Amino acid sequence: MKKRNVLLILLILSIEFKLATPQQILIWKNIGSSEFISPENGNVITPGFEIRMALAANTRSFVQVNLLPEDLSMYDLIFITLGFSVDCG
Repeated sequence: MKKRNVLLILLILSIEFKLATPQQILIWKNIGSSEFISPENGNVITPGFEIRMALAANTRSFVQVNLLPEDLSMYDLIFITLGFSVDCG
């Protein structure tokens, strides 16, 4: 039982350490023309808006791209925003 507790504590500490270190975050805007007008303030909102706001609120820096890079190995976390095109039928 003690060995299991020690392993659990090590796992928790490693997760906490990972969250405390800077992370490379990528947001791939693969959204076509998905957007809507916010009824609250009239701003144009895209699917990645809430992700960007949450990362900024938690002082996380990120890279946002329209084309997916060939090499993703440098990123610790990748968000892919999906949407639809209004002309897809």
